[in-house]
This record gives sequence, structure tokens and C-alpha cells, in this order.
Amino acid sequence: MIYILFFLVLLGPRRPESVLCTEKGIFVSDIGEFGSMPDGKIYVLNGDSVKIYADSLTDPKGLAYFNGRLYVADKDRIWEMTDSTRSVYIGPDSFPARPEFLNDLAVDSSGILYVSDTWMGAVFKVDTAGRAETFVKVESPNGLAWWKGKLYCVSFTKPGKLFVVENGTAGEIFSSEDINGADGLAIRKGEIYISGYNSGKVVRLILEDKKAVNPKVIREKLTTPADICLSPGGDTLYVPLLQKGKIVTVELKK
Repeated sequence: MIYILFFLVLLGPRRPESVLCTEKGIFVSDIGEFGSMPDGKIYVLNGDSVKIYADSLTDPKGLAYFNGRLYVADKDRIWEMTDSTRSVYIGPDSFPARPEFLNDLAVDSSGILYVSDTWMGAVFKVDTAGRAETFVKVESPNGLAWWKGKLYCVSFTKPGKLFVVENGTAGEIFSSEDINGADGLAIRKGEIYISGYNSGKVVRLILEDKKAVNPKVIREKLTTPADICLSPGGDTLYVPLLQKGKIVTVELKK
């Protein structure tokens, strides 16, 4: 494996929380100073170019992209953005209960969004009309990934845990202190990647018959690795280091 470290050339606070690779470029959410308002930003990276895609957000975290539209989880609401527009896709009063800490986002093949609320212990499902319902209850849910018709979720706990959601229930399929404070989650070809925000590690697992097996630490001694993503080709893993203002890229075997 080859590890490449690069700095985000940003103006203002450097707190990259989530990275998302799309055909438009690499989107990065920057929460700025946590809890302050409104210094959060979304950046888009193309090669050596770094541009502000949206600003004046509160604490933007999870990102999802569907049909040319970017969705951003921002504390108690989800934004919908294009190159020229920005609107609230769903506001705080439209959830079953007012959100406390919206965190990660995932989107399925039909455009339905799933968003974790870490403090409420719930994952919400938001349909294409912007209607929300509680999808599943999970202890401290953080990173989400939709893969082969199922939602996977990790918990920001000690030890960190990995769940698969079926029939409205979250079933635990892996637990380890190597992923304490489990944050980012990415899946490709039956391989699962999880970042431990508190452990400072990235772990790879193999999904096998409703179990996650053969854990292997592929990177360690990282400072606050947050919401990870895979490149479109699946050969590079992007790991934002929130408190360092950096992103680590890990080259993977195809």
C-alpha cells in the first residue's frame, strides 16, 4: 500500500469531517468551529483546484450525491444543493422528533436518504418527497453505507460496532476496540472499511454470510479519522483527519 498525505488548501477553519467522491469532484464538508454559526463550508476538489461550493452552514457533516444533487447533513436539517441552488430539503420540524445531532448520510438506488442522529440514537429515512420517519434505533449511530439493498451502520461507542439493518432491526455483526468511536464506513465488493475516530485506526473487514470477518488494521496512529469514502474505481480510500485539517489517501489493491 502507498500512503499519500495532502493538505487541504482552505481559507478559514480546517475541520474536514466528511469526504465524498463524485463525477463532479471530491466534496469535503468543513464544520469550522464546532457549534458556532455560520462558519461551516462545503469544498469541491478537482485536481489541484479547491473551491468553496457552499458556505454559511452550521456544522455540515455527512454527504450524499444523487442525480446531480448534493445532500448535506447539517446539525438539524438536510440541505439539497446544485451548482447554482441551495435549499433546505428537510428542516428540523419535519422529522418525527426534532434532530439533535444529524451526522452521516447514505442514499439508496432510488434516491431515498438515510441520516444518523448520534445523540438521539436513531437513523431516519427520508423519502424523495422529503418525508421523514424513524428507520431504526441504534446506540450512537454514526457512519452509514447502503450496499446490496441493505443499510449498514457503525456506532460511535467503545468498543465500536458494525450493524446491518434488516426488517427494522439493527443486528450487530462486528465489534472491536480497534474501531473505538467508529465514524466512517465504506463498502466495496464485500470489503468493509471502518475508521475509528478515537482509536486512530482504519480497519478492513470481509463481509461473509451476514458476518464481518478477518479484521485487519490497514492504517493506524491517525488523529481523529472521520467520515471516509472510496474513489469511484474503489482503488483509493480517502480519510479526513478532522482535528488535523488533512486528508490521508490509502491506495488499495483492486
